Amino acid sequence: MSDQPPTPPPLPPWSPPVAPPPVGSPGGFYDVPAPTPPPSTGSGRSRWLLLGMALVLVGVAVVGVVVDRLLLSEERPRYPEVWDERVAAIAAFVEDERGLDFEHPVFVDFLPEDEFREKVTTSRDELSDEDRREIEQATSLLRALGLVEGDLDLFEEQNQLSADATLAFYDPDTKRVTVRGTEVTPEVASTLAHELTHALQDQHFDLAALRETAGDDRALVFRALVEGDAMVVQTAYDEAKLSESERKEIARREQAESARAYGDREPVLVAFMAAPYEVGPVFAKLVEQEGGRQALDRLYTEGLPDEVALFDPTRLDDKPLDVDPPSTPEGAETTDDGEFGVFGWFIVLAARLDAQDALAAIDGWGGDSFVSYDNDGKVCVTARYRGRSGAATAKVEQLLARWVDAMPDGAASVGRSGEVVELRSCDPGEDRVGKPNDVVSALRYPIGRLEVTQQLLDLNRREFDLEGAWCVAKGLFETFTIDELDAPTPDPEVIRQAQAITASCAR
Repeated sequence: MSDQPPTPPPLPPWSPPVAPPPVGSPGGFYDVPAPTPPPSTGSGRSRWLLLGMALVLVGVAVVGVVVDRLLLSEERPRYPEVWDERVAAIAAFVEDERGLDFEHPVFVDFLPEDEFREKVTTSRDELSDEDRREIEQATSLLRALGLVEGDLDLFEEQNQLSADATLAFYDPDTKRVTVRGTEVTPEVASTLAHELTHALQDQHFDLAALRETAGDDRALVFRALVEGDAMVVQTAYDEAKLSESERKEIARREQAESARAYGDREPVLVAFMAAPYEVGPVFAKLVEQEGGRQALDRLYTEGLPDEVALFDPTRLDDKPLDVDPPSTPEGAETTDDGEFGVFGWFIVLAARLDAQDALAAIDGWGGDSFVSYDNDGKVCVTARYRGRSGAATAKVEQLLARWVDAMPDGAASVGRSGEVVELRSCDPGEDRVGKPNDVVSALRYPIGRLEVTQQLLDLNRREFDLEGAWCVAKGLFETFTIDELDAPTPDPEVIRQAQAITASCAR
């Protein structure tokens, strides 16, 4: 329901999905809320968002085509003198809940279904030869990373996600909110609370400038912050302004829309879209719990943390260790480089190994670098990982060796040089990769740890500080599977061990 277009499709910035793909499971000891796909945060031909880097090239090719077209056709931003009467009360709630005042109203455009759909999709005919080549390279990169199999039509996947999963969006370039439909239903009102929060953020913190400052390496952090902040406000609106029956009806519709929008889509694309919306709200809550609303605002004004802070709340002030960039073969064309990021390492490992094991890539991460390149038509990637300690590096080296074994023969290799382990993998071809694991389900592990941490701090501040709550969450998810933690009737031994873990981490 929050603003989210698919990863790199042809959306304008800040579009929201109608229904999120189900990642969590109902009830039990541990319940992760369903994720919601992200909004496009870039405009023009710049790297879209580093969610494991696999969709970078598509973002350049596809988002650039549509956003360039949209922005060139728009007038300079202008503002109404008063709010549209249909949204005035929602805007007032957003101001009060977020603790900031709008500097001025913004236009909210309600479009019929066909006009809205046209605005958030593009035609294959609009792609240039260079666009098509970059999309092919991106597909090859996804296969090289073991994230998809076969001849994936990445353009069509993204176009369909854009068309089916977007209910509204705020564009920080035109300063307007665009809504699918012409009536303010409870579902639209809820989404408008999210979109108007983006408008409020933009007026106080200049989202376009923050996006530019974030660059590639902190693109996920930027999106998690702005989306998480907006989702917290949206949730507060739902609880305060919608009846229980309205909330239930929205949930029912979301489940139906989720099945339609995401049922046949590639899981890894859904996972990339879901990440900012799953991590963002709990990240925003944890920051506010520790330092108040001012601490959240300071992230907008004083600099974003590294990506690792999203997945380990005790590392908000961590600085990544230096890792020299990998080399490429002579004559190869570099297509991208920079920081791989903990989310990238987790998703890549979880696609071929157990999700619990993949958590080690987050917990041990100290720094990294990567380069992707095209060598005579073969797309490859080399990524270097440096652990926080020698033991952490050795652990990830072992996992990567198993990952290499799970890939087709000759496709990948791993080696160690001092403090750094290096993975090299090339596209083995359409018919050789094999189906990856369900990385959407794998997200329940890193998200679940964050949720448990946040809930413990909410429930028992006298017993737990942030370090203690994180200690409990890590211990639980290292010891038990999701199924064990989420069982309707937990095993007595699981309860006993969980109590022991909790007691060992308390103050």
